[in-house]
Amino acid sequence: MGLSQAAKLIWLLLCIIWLPRLGLATSSEADENVREACSVTRYVDVCIHSLAPYSTKTPKSNYTAWARAGVSVALLELKNTKGCLEKMNKQSRKWRGGGIADCVECFGAAVDNLHQSLGVLRELDKVTFDEQMSDVITWMSAALTYEDTCIDGLEEGGLGKGRRRRKKKKVMDRVRNCSYVTSNALALLNKLASTGF
Repeated sequence: MGLSQAAKLIWLLLCIIWLPRLGLATSSEADENVREACSVTRYVDVCIHSLAPYSTKTPKSNYTAWARAGVSVALLELKNTKGCLEKMNKQSRKWRGGGIADCVECFGAAVDNLHQSLGVLRELDKVTFDEQMSDVITWMSAALTYEDTCIDGLEEGGLGKGRRRRKKKKVMDRVRNCSYVTSNALALLNKLASTGF
């Protein structure tokens, strides 16, 4: 029994020593990877929080993977917010004058732009890389403009009173968060464009 305990201890020590060498990022390495990737963004804390799930799988110097992750996160956030906006728009006429319908349209276009961007990022090619990145950055910039247009429309429509005010404020916060993650994705794309494929 003493021998099996010693064998278990040796096995455990070997695992501790060799696991980091197998390419699996430790927690501190993963934290450093995501921090390094997010250092080029405007909303660093939002970036770190949203890209944390990718940190153990992505080396800090893999700019293609970080850009793809940034666009994926932004796309998911935009889709969820678009669904919320569509639901509000269908629920009641009281939301229709406050910019919600315009936001639904803007978010539809922004989601399309992010889908296009992600599709191109999955098919990057060294020969056409500069052209591809130019297209993707244009689409992402357009998506950010759509989000800003939505925010402007919501602000112009006023917040209203009581429960409507609270709900509209929550929606505005969600839309702003979308603009933060899209801005971060755009920064990651610019980093990829400047470093090359």
